[in-house]
Amino acid sequence: MSQLQRKILFLTPFYFKDLPNAKELNKYLFKHIKAWKKAEPKGEVKTNSGFGWHSPTDMNQKKEYDPLTSELFKMAEECNKDYGVAPKLGLGNMWANVSPTYSYNKTHTHPNSLWSGVYYVKVPKNSGKLFLEDPRPGPNTYMPRRLTIFQNNYGEYVLTHLLKVE
Repeated sequence: MSQLQRKILFLTPFYFKDLPNAKELNKYLFKHIKAWKKAEPKGEVKTNSGFGWHSPTDMNQKKEYDPLTSELFKMAEECNKDYGVAPKLGLGNMWANVSPTYSYNKTHTHPNSLWSGVYYVKVPKNSGKLFLEDPRPGPNTYMPRRLTIFQNNYGEYVLTHLLKVE
């Protein structure tokens, strides 16, 4: 009798990194996002719920956010290289969210996107968690959502869909 074998196919890549200049960048971005929110207090209603503010989606076209956009393109190029994708992708849109206590963003997708990302400028103590779902249409149909991280029989850690940002 042959032994059961296992191969992992159809993975969804998840990339992350710490930026070397994050402290300075975050201070700079916080100042500009705060001013933007003050200038446009209503923002837009998209996936934000509770008392959250969602900026217009043209953040990537505003010069004051070039330092962040530049970092995002560097990271996207690293992802492309690792994933075997031709370089120089475009950036369709970008926005800022300000989510005070009891605010959150509803589960949503970013259609027609190879990469989607999130960058936290400020995360107060006891903030909520980032909730990620496998973006492929089939996996959540065949496999129910998991609520915790666990180690499977192969010694691999299975990602929870709930990630704490620290």
